[in-house]
Amino acid sequence: MITHNIFYTAITRAKEDLKIYWSPETENKILQELKRKDNNKDVGLLKSIIERAK
Repeated sequence: MITHNIFYTAITRAKEDLKIYWSPETENKILQELKRKDNNKDVGLLKSIIERAK
C-alpha cells in the first residue's frame, strides 16, 4: 500500500525527469488507494513549487 504522502515525496524529489512505468490496471489501483492526509500542507507545497517555476 502506498500513501499519498509517499507518492508525493517520490515525485517532488525527482531531480530531473520522473518516469513511472505501470499498466493501466496498476495505475487505477494505485490512484484509487492513495490516501490523502493533511491536504492543506500538500496544496501549500504545490503552490510554492509552482511559484518558484515561474
